[in-house]
Amino acid sequence: MSTLDPSSKAVPVQITEDEAAVYDRQIRLWGLEAQQRMRNATILVVRLRGVATEAIKNIVLAGIGKLVLVDGDLVAEEDLGAGFFFRDDDVGKNRRHCAAHAGVHTPFINVRPEYAPCRAPSRLRAYLPRWLRFPLSGWREASTVSDQSECAHDTKHPGTYYTDGDGSMLKATAAKGRIESLNPLVTVEASATAVLDEPALAVLVQGVDMVCVTDMDRETLILVNDVCRRANKPFYAGGTYGLLGYIFCDLLAHDYIAPDRAAPKDVAKNIKNTTRYCPLKTALEHRWSALSRRQTKELNPAAIFAVLAIWEYQSQHGGALPDDSGAAVALEQAANTLLTAACVNRQAIANAPKELIESMAVTAAHELAPVCAVVGGMLAQDVLKALAAREPPIANFFVFDGNTGGGTVARMNVA
Repeated sequence: MSTLDPSSKAVPVQITEDEAAVYDRQIRLWGLEAQQRMRNATILVVRLRGVATEAIKNIVLAGIGKLVLVDGDLVAEEDLGAGFFFRDDDVGKNRRHCAAHAGVHTPFINVRPEYAPCRAPSRLRAYLPRWLRFPLSGWREASTVSDQSECAHDTKHPGTYYTDGDGSMLKATAAKGRIESLNPLVTVEASATAVLDEPALAVLVQGVDMVCVTDMDRETLILVNDVCRRANKPFYAGGTYGLLGYIFCDLLAHDYIAPDRAAPKDVAKNIKNTTRYCPLKTALEHRWSALSRRQTKELNPAAIFAVLAIWEYQSQHGGALPDDSGAAVALEQAANTLLTAACVNRQAIANAPKELIESMAVTAAHELAPVCAVVGGMLAQDVLKALAAREPPIANFFVFDGNTGGGTVARMNVA
């Protein structure tokens, strides 16, 4: 039973009896065919930060076939906040390699978050909502493993354990071994391909079924999206900026099965639907003039345009994120310019809220593990929806606002 593009796999893999036993609950939920689609899927994930970490955990546990990781950066101190695939000993080593040898290779290892000291500056505390202030201004997630005898106990922070490193590990391979430990049925591969090397990226994209890029600037996202379009591959982008997070997807012409809302209540009936997506560059040209004041306010445009303003700020500052209150002026100007250009209903929002802009100016460069967990979880859920083709995925721009704890989806130039 082939459920993928014939060019992406020579021989689709069938789910074995052992795999069916492992994924039994999922198969009961969304069916054998949907699980088969996941089992045959190869997903490329670019850049391993907090959102990618959470998304990878969920899609690997769900049972995709193969995961390809691309990240040539070194593990930094700030990666330990939301990157629970990394350990203190990994700092300064290549993200692709740090866990290649340090993973505890126990089948279906039990990994759960533990709260430990925050690595974010204390000055962020004043900008955090109440739900993020306990126990500290931000959280660091560390992993505990079921076999604690193979780990070193941290006496300063009870309940937190770190696996030993052997010094030979080079951020993508950094996570490789620990990701493999989550689900040995999933193949994990680390690639050294440079994202900005367009010819090499095009070759890499040809060998996968879906591409997911996280925490990149606007220009890089557009470049990768264009490469995916030419290769006819679905594309996801996601990331967080302090209290804000986003997900964008371009699934080309996506077919999916959904309940027929017009059918009588006592007669369950599914119908096939198709949504035609647009690339990110086209989505950013969307005009909001057709929406009423109420419709506009329901989409929380302040949060959406705050994210877009951060992208514009990066474009004007060599890719750097705002990291102090002095950036608020440039950020506010960018947000207001974008609001005007997009013809957003001025009765709904005349200007970008100063309080939100000031918060973003200070927090955008920092990861908050709870925000990464929400956005990464949503990203993984949508990737699995797209693979299973059983429910409508996001169409096409989702924004999470940590100030309110809510999220909205805006249809930006989607047919």
